[in-house]
Amino acid sequence: MSERPNIFLYEDYRGYLADLYRHLKATQRGFSHRYFSKKAGFSSPNMLQLVIEGKRNITAKTVGKFVRGLQLNQQEEEFFRALILFSQASTAEEKSQAFARMAKCRKFREIHELSKELFRFYSQWFHIVIREMIHLEGFVADPEWIAKNILPRISKEQAENALKLLLKLKLVREGEDAAALERTDAIIATPPEVRSLAVHNFHQSMILLAGQSLSTVPGEERDVTSATFGIRQEDLPRLKKKIEAFRKNLLAESEAGDRRPDRIYQLNIQLFPVTQKFEVKR
Repeated sequence: MSERPNIFLYEDYRGYLADLYRHLKATQRGFSHRYFSKKAGFSSPNMLQLVIEGKRNITAKTVGKFVRGLQLNQQEEEFFRALILFSQASTAEEKSQAFARMAKCRKFREIHELSKELFRFYSQWFHIVIREMIHLEGFVADPEWIAKNILPRISKEQAENALKLLLKLKLVREGEDAAALERTDAIIATPPEVRSLAVHNFHQSMILLAGQSLSTVPGEERDVTSATFGIRQEDLPRLKKKIEAFRKNLLAESEAGDRRPDRIYQLNIQLFPVTQKFEVKR
């Protein structure tokens, strides 16, 4: 590659380091892993290689040496530090915070505008609900009406911003009537790492809403049940396929017929272990 890799294109710092090393190796005479270590101040001659291969992490103590060795400017350094936190985060909360730091960089926002907006779309539960509300019988494309009819209620400003986001992502469009909106079948492509984090945040929000519904929604308007049971670990894939089939059948049934819905419901399905795996002595 003739041009130095643009760090703001990346969402994985190891990938950036690998591409940058290949570029410097091809364009700078004598550049090597040993040369980088000497320039950055590492005693290990292959520190860069170890990090690229995932055998070492960049820590708070070593990041400054990498910045010096890579000759990053101030804006690149700020993004590089956030990128490291994003890649090495151990929880979704840490990853979300790191992504927010990445999104503060103007150059990253310009390049990854859709990724940032999709992250917003999934990270607030009501965006998806509002998109579904558009299909309701009697829906009014007015932020104040939406804010009053969504459960739990949101602010008028949140509803207004949600509509703008849905239009920007082309997940809805203006109908023939200027005051009406229509859902679209748009599919948005985004890097798997960001998509996974955004969807995780969405599921977490919906699980919390399910818990709140026990005290905010009358019993006759909801169904909350659970079961605790034992299975063989090798049977899990078969159970997951059954759950998937049930979910798809329920969706198909909800979309059958000509009558428009008059209320939006959320279905959560969680199947998770409540005991550790352990060896059985025979």
